[in-house]
Amino acid sequence: MGRLKAWGAVAVCVVLLTSFSTSSRAVVTNLTSGCSISFSSQVGTNAISVQVGDKLFSDFSFGYTQIPISTGPALTPASVVLSPLINGDGFGFSLQLPLIATDNEIKDVTIDFSVTVLDPNQSISDVHLAFNSSVSGHGIASISEGVFTNGFGAGQIADLNVQNPGNPNPITEDTAFLSVPQQKIWIEKDIIVDANGTCNNSWSMVSIIDQTFSQIPEPSTIALSLIGFVACFFAKRRK
Repeated sequence: MGRLKAWGAVAVCVVLLTSFSTSSRAVVTNLTSGCSISFSSQVGTNAISVQVGDKLFSDFSFGYTQIPISTGPALTPASVVLSPLINGDGFGFSLQLPLIATDNEIKDVTIDFSVTVLDPNQSISDVHLAFNSSVSGHGIASISEGVFTNGFGAGQIADLNVQNPGNPNPITEDTAFLSVPQQKIWIEKDIIVDANGTCNNSWSMVSIIDQTFSQIPEPSTIALSLIGFVACFFAKRRK
């Protein structure tokens, strides 16, 4: 009976989260706490999109390189877990990944995706990036990120960088404020853990990456609000 209840709960979660577009591409909707999913479902032939709040995350891709290639197991999308993230900065997601480089290893992970505001009256105003990392010896962990307006690699408008070089002052958070808010943006993320071959006791690790997006009303919405305010002001004066 206990197993039946557990499978029933999983089935309910899947039914609540998954819908299908007219193109038969699955879209995960209303991803909330307790419904984390494997990143492997975001890439590949049957890749799905993820909605958190009013943000739709799509067009995911995953790349991985390791030097030397003969050391340690490779990181795969199935090893990465995606969870919804909602905080004071806005809506986004968190990635949990066991990315560890030891001794002479260097591991490089690239993750790309697009972000769309589903509310046509809102635009993305700023991008927030944060990560949890640990290093030892000469190890280095870093994430660099580009923000684009016309597809991946086209029309760059911002970049973000966080890093842990092993000194007392790692940079664990960064924010990019967009000079022109956007309805949709594309993100290219490059994650590197370097154990640095000059010291065989060195290692570096990235365990969590948090990404959120803030928004503001479209200029037309602001203008309409101002017009309404002015109209109410003069209406009161006439009375």
